[in-house]
Amino acid sequence: MKFKKNKKSVKNAVRKTVGIALIGVSIFFGYKAIKELETEKHFTAVSNDVQKIATNEETNGKDVVRNDYMNRKIDFAALLSKNEDTYAWLTVPNTPIDYPVMKEPVPDQYFYLTHDFNKDYYIGGSLFIANVPEDMHTIIFGHKMFSNTDTVWSNTEAIAFSSLTRYQDQAYGTANPDLYMYYPDRTEHWTLWAMINGDAYDNVYNTPYMSESLEYQNLLTELKNKADYTLGDDPKTSDKITVLSTCKSVEEGNTERIQLVYKLVKN
Repeated sequence: MKFKKNKKSVKNAVRKTVGIALIGVSIFFGYKAIKELETEKHFTAVSNDVQKIATNEETNGKDVVRNDYMNRKIDFAALLSKNEDTYAWLTVPNTPIDYPVMKEPVPDQYFYLTHDFNKDYYIGGSLFIANVPEDMHTIIFGHKMFSNTDTVWSNTEAIAFSSLTRYQDQAYGTANPDLYMYYPDRTEHWTLWAMINGDAYDNVYNTPYMSESLEYQNLLTELKNKADYTLGDDPKTSDKITVLSTCKSVEEGNTERIQLVYKLVKN
């Protein structure tokens, strides 16, 4: 059943809970900047350990040059033995994003909003998807921790989805359109379709949208109309999309969201 747009509707639980909770974390980082170094150290330590488990690659928080992303091997047996909630592995080339994606084990609860891969409390949380019925779009949530406008990757910009702000520059998005999703049984190559400066209560956070439905067509049209820019051909109602979602601002009460919408590359 599709969630109604009314923000006060009980059926909006996923959209309201995730959106408001992310706002809360933005508020925290807005006035707790003194925690920056502590947060950076925690994230770097955990992500490096997980990357070693999954790939045996020494990253030290930096990009790893790989010539063939489609044939990269992720050790899901090792990851799942450490955490059974591992859903996928997300890699965005030429960015620091190279992390596991967790799936919430319980509907309408958001454990990984404030917990790391080891299930330890950590205000920076993990990349995660909500526990909702599978449909035509997958939304991966991640925190934006601190603002950064440097021309090189900073340590804090490497945390979670902080680097997505760079995609507001169309030239950057055009030069870096690729995304790879690794699953236990397959690897998928996605390409950036739309960059949207949206809101926590946008229709993209509703679910489910079914293949070739009018509702899904309306969503794709809405995303295109709201986009700051789009790249390539538009997805069809038979095409799935993946959305990366993060806060645009760390200001208190701000509901703005950066939404990167990807379409599957069909080989």
